[in-house]
Amino acid sequence: VEDLSLLFIHIHHLLNEFRPHQARETLRVMMELQRRQRIETALRFQKHLDKVQEILQHALQMLPDTTELDSKLAVDTEAMECSDSSNAEQQNTDPCCSSDKIMCKFIDDMTSPNNIF
Repeated sequence: VEDLSLLFIHIHHLLNEFRPHQARETLRVMMELQRRQRIETALRFQKHLDKVQEILQHALQMLPDTTELDSKLAVDTEAMECSDSSNAEQQNTDPCCSSDKIMCKFIDDMTSPNNIF
């Protein structure tokens, strides 16, 4: 019985000595797993970044030139002048309130460069 007790104590002592090695090995395995996961995540992120850059480059290439935009945004002023003369005739029958007209005239006079308040 004493020999078994002594044997049990020695086995227990050996197991306690092995614990730091076991803990170190467990940490090493966990850190290696984390390292692999981070590398995979970084590779996926890089792939997504490359795709985004390709999409942006494609979008930039698809944008029209500024000269094309300027010509498309040009306004036909002759049509506006013709519509202004026809609007003058329509203003004679304008349903605006007279007080609104007075206020508009007052504001126009205030903002004109000849009249400085």
